[in-house]
Amino acid sequence: MASQHEPVLRLLVKAYTGVKMYVAGYDLPIVLDLQGMTYGNSLVANLDHDQTKRVGNVIAHDTSNGSLMLTTDLNAATAHCDEVERSIAKGFQWQASIEAVPVRATRLTADDVIQVNGRHIGGPAYHITQSILKGFAFVSHGADDNTSVVLSQRTEHR
Repeated sequence: MASQHEPVLRLLVKAYTGVKMYVAGYDLPIVLDLQGMTYGNSLVANLDHDQTKRVGNVIAHDTSNGSLMLTTDLNAATAHCDEVERSIAKGFQWQASIEAVPVRATRLTADDVIQVNGRHIGGPAYHITQSILKGFAFVSHGADDNTSVVLSQRTEHR
């Protein structure tokens, strides 16, 4: 586990590519509108959506290209952080799964086609027009199968 003076891994995480996703608890696919996304005060990375399995902190976010990109430091003093870091070192390909609270949604019918996140999305689906991002999870399979986690650099912990 990293002490205050040990370098930590900094990762670039493609957390959401702006497409429709099939998410447990919804009877239709959902698409999160990135323009309607706000950010919680503390953006945390967890393992497998378990808040007791902390891995690190999100230090920057960007939605300028129709995808949600997160810069994340693996800085939690936990065995779960060590698991993620060791897996990356061995070449394991993590995916990401966003942890967002839906605030407002509209239901798209089969005839609806909307422009969202820089692409055309057809119904039926739920269009999440407002949400609050709380963080993301390192997972083996994300609802958005095009997510990725890439090592950016080792950085000195501050």
